[in-house]
Amino acid sequence: ERMIVPELMQTEFTAGRLADEARRLLTDDSARAAMKAGLAEVAARLSIGSEPMDRAAAAVRSLMERVDKEEAIHV
Repeated sequence: ERMIVPELMQTEFTAGRLADEARRLLTDDSARAAMKAGLAEVAARLSIGSEPMDRAAAAVRSLMERVDKEEAIHV
């Protein structure tokens, strides 16, 4: 709902624009703190309380258990 990190894409990604944004973050403590806080908020909103690799492993394990049960029924 608000810009946290400027999207420098395609024609907006120039050496000058990149340098300006980097300079702003390196010299403006409040801008840098605001970006870090915004990124922490994004990470918290995307987090569901567990590590992505743990969730992936659990999903694979669940699928393998279901397939094993289905194969046992068909035998």
